[in-house]
Amino acid sequence: MRTVVGAIWPVLLVPAVIGILGSAPLHAQGCEPIRFITPIDLGGQGQAYQAKGQLRLTLAYRRLHSDQWFVGTDQHPELSPGGVPPVFDVHTFIADAAYSISDHVRLRLSVPFSTGTLTRIWADSLHHSQKASGFG
Repeated sequence: MRTVVGAIWPVLLVPAVIGILGSAPLHAQGCEPIRFITPIDLGGQGQAYQAKGQLRLTLAYRRLHSDQWFVGTDQHPELSPGGVPPVFDVHTFIADAAYSISDHVRLRLSVPFSTGTLTRIWADSLHHSQKASGFG
């Protein structure tokens, strides 16, 4: 049997958290949004449930292109190294296979591959490009 206190704590907790977070200013941390996970199916029984014996194959792609320089919430390209913002161009591919052994156990294999370039001005005042690619 569920107690009244157990049923009401989410109702009291959510406004308290919103009140605490809403009273303090929030600041961006300045990281490039490079992390990528396989899309989640939000419809029906979706990704949260996969019936026994079911095989799910997923292919995903994401492109990240960034050529802006922010200080706080405002764009300031003149403050970037060399006065020109670095340019990131990243392509990520993911092949994912999931098989349900039972209603509670799922085996999953994800193979992510990324390739990308970074172009920016270095101390010699010339544009230099760096490239990287690989699995993981």
